[in-house]
Amino acid sequence: MPAVNAQTPLLLAAVAEAPLRLHLLESLPAFGWRVLTAGLPQEIPALVAQHGPDALLADAGMADLAAAQIRSLPMPRVALLPPKAGAELSLTLLRALRITACLPQDTGAELLAASLDALLRLARGSDRSDAATVVAAAAAPRDGEVLGTWLLNRTAWSITPPDAEPIRLTQSETTFIATLAEDPGAPVPRPRMIAALGHNVDYYDSRRLDTMVSRLRLKVGKDGTPPLPVRCIHAVGYAFVAPISVED
Repeated sequence: MPAVNAQTPLLLAAVAEAPLRLHLLESLPAFGWRVLTAGLPQEIPALVAQHGPDALLADAGMADLAAAQIRSLPMPRVALLPPKAGAELSLTLLRALRITACLPQDTGAELLAASLDALLRLARGSDRSDAATVVAAAAAPRDGEVLGTWLLNRTAWSITPPDAEPIRLTQSETTFIATLAEDPGAPVPRPRMIAALGHNVDYYDSRRLDTMVSRLRLKVGKDGTPPLPVRCIHAVGYAFVAPISVED
């Protein structure tokens, strides 16, 4: 069985029938997918915002009821078709609801997981150039911003802006910046950051991460200190967009 950890892709299974939800929850981890379930359409937005799933799976009825919530989600969206479903239903899901793919409801777990893997690879591949453009735009200097070299001291829990005094950080803030500093300019996905901070991505409210970053910006940017060069990359995560040196 593949190891299931924070890096394993997460599926949101929005399925009305409890037995099918349970089947997906129990069977897909054996093929490399973590599973989060929703039994009602109104549960989808909060689960997406909190957990950032990599793909969405919905039965045909749920896809129809939750069309407004799922039509523009930035992830592969798969619909499960009921037995003897006709082409008209498939076309409606694919065209009107912008579902990525349709599969029979009785598709086995191994084939379903393989199909999700393939769709996820395609989605990530097609997003590379767009993501690079977004990151490049985010990294461009803004008015009044100083992008000199910053210094993070992981032992002292402090960060020193260019030509300024060290600023004391908390342990979580130090870990946050140290994780971004592993590859300056590249976005760190939210699930990876949450795991780096020592939390379970399935139960962590990602709004806590946003609150921590907001407080960190206020702490670093006060009293004329250069603003913290951390950017939120929409639908991805955070990036440190200035040169940074790390000391232990």
